[in-house]
Amino acid sequence: MIALLVTLLALATDVPTGPTASGPDSVAAPPAPLAFTKSVFATAKEIPCPVAFCIDDRGVVWTANSLRYGGHGLFDNRTYPIGPDDITIRSLADRRRLMEQWVREGRLDSKTEKVTLPMLATFSEQVRRVEDTDGDGRADRVTVVADSMNDLLQGGAAGVLAWDDRVYATVIPDLWLLRDSLGDGHWSRRSLQTGFGLHMGQAGHDMHGLTIGNDGRLYWSIADRGYDLVTREGRHITGHSGSVFRCWPDGSGLERWAQGLRNPQELAFNDVGDLFTGDNNADVGDRARLLYLPEGADGGWLFWMQHVRGCGAWTREHMWETRLGGHDPGQPAWITLPSAYLATCPSGMAAYPGTGLPARYDGSIWLADYLYGVQAFRPVPRGAGYGMADWHWAYRDSWGMDDVDFGPDGRVWVLYWGESWNRNDKSRLVALTPPAAGVDTAAVAEVRALLRAGFASLDDARLRALLGHVDRRVRQHATFELARRGRDRVLADALAHDPRTLARLHAAWGLGIVGHARGADAVAAPLRAALADTAAEVRRVAAL
Repeated sequence: MIALLVTLLALATDVPTGPTASGPDSVAAPPAPLAFTKSVFATAKEIPCPVAFCIDDRGVVWTANSLRYGGHGLFDNRTYPIGPDDITIRSLADRRRLMEQWVREGRLDSKTEKVTLPMLATFSEQVRRVEDTDGDGRADRVTVVADSMNDLLQGGAAGVLAWDDRVYATVIPDLWLLRDSLGDGHWSRRSLQTGFGLHMGQAGHDMHGLTIGNDGRLYWSIADRGYDLVTREGRHITGHSGSVFRCWPDGSGLERWAQGLRNPQELAFNDVGDLFTGDNNADVGDRARLLYLPEGADGGWLFWMQHVRGCGAWTREHMWETRLGGHDPGQPAWITLPSAYLATCPSGMAAYPGTGLPARYDGSIWLADYLYGVQAFRPVPRGAGYGMADWHWAYRDSWGMDDVDFGPDGRVWVLYWGESWNRNDKSRLVALTPPAAGVDTAAVAEVRALLRAGFASLDDARLRALLGHVDRRVRQHATFELARRGRDRVLADALAHDPRTLARLHAAWGLGIVGHARGADAVAAPLRAALADTAAEVRRVAAL
């Protein structure tokens, strides 16, 4: 019922329309980019080999660092003679056995380095906390909060998310929960789920994209290295394609949301709760793609396709292409086709939260293209899916950018792996300050203060008012705090009577969270009352 309400409310949201294709070859007059002022926050000294980052509500930066990348634990099957073995893997035990065999046989050696098991164990993936304690805009305190991730199967560290008092990290083969429960700098680490990354696969095909959905669940992506896992409820889920998973913050209720992807990097939800990713191409004349991912989506890709001529059905049946025609027999009807072509090498991805930039960026998604810069665009409804509008380069400066995010200070932040495909010493994190013209600076200051202070001290009336706030982060926090308190009647009343569409959507999501915590029957009465009130209002408006 909650899902139905969200869908109906989303359909009622006023979203502008635009063209269905993206990219420099299909946009006649893209909007001009903003003239950002750039400052360097951290360099390789503070953040070596950074794959992903996030910024928490207090402005603290967290990074996922892959020190096992490039022959120190991760071995691209295009570079090393392991491909025929790699495609036979069906479990993590298979990969461990084969990696030990490859080491013994010298198949992982390079021209300058002999690989041994003890040598591999000296390199560890990491999660780092990076702070500016003196306010000068440069990182001056670095804490390694997760280390000793040096098991033969571990790597790469490719996703990190700080949310409330928790830090989540995706480091194959595990989804990790990190906590400093006592606030004394001693970080605990617990695997919420293991079983990801069966194949060695290609470099960068890792587990990414950690984000909190408006429904209160944790979402992330895994590339086509596959998975074979048993959830805590005993469900067996296996697959050999890129997929999206979700679970509750404690790791329960884990389920596969979408599959059939190749290398989906990060994930982004728009304001009405629809999910998008940028999926990388297979280097056979196909293009990278923007994908809208409703629940159950299947993009058609399988790991084995990379190892047959022309990727087989991927190109032969036009599976990577946007829709050729309403009933074109050249494309399978069962797969989810892309909304548009996007970037050259999609990497980090983030939805603009609603404050910090001029109004023309409302509803936009930003995507780091590793080779060329950061793109911005707006997904717009197109039939049962989405198209794209207002595509343009939002920021271009060299190459090697692997992530983008928005800070609570209203700035845009961009992470560089460095101008190389290999490990290097050019990594950096830069903050981009937009020009003041067109920016609601009062709203930025309000959001920054709200996020820093937290929401636990706000009363129910204030939280309800914030359900329709212009900034998505504020709306989410207000929703989750009301749900944590079990305020089903407050949420149901907002669902029935609040004139703001986004407030009603968040009220519906909040009721879903309460229903999960207490049982659906516990919210049935206030929800029925809200539906009755809503139906009465619809009849009244229809009679006008």
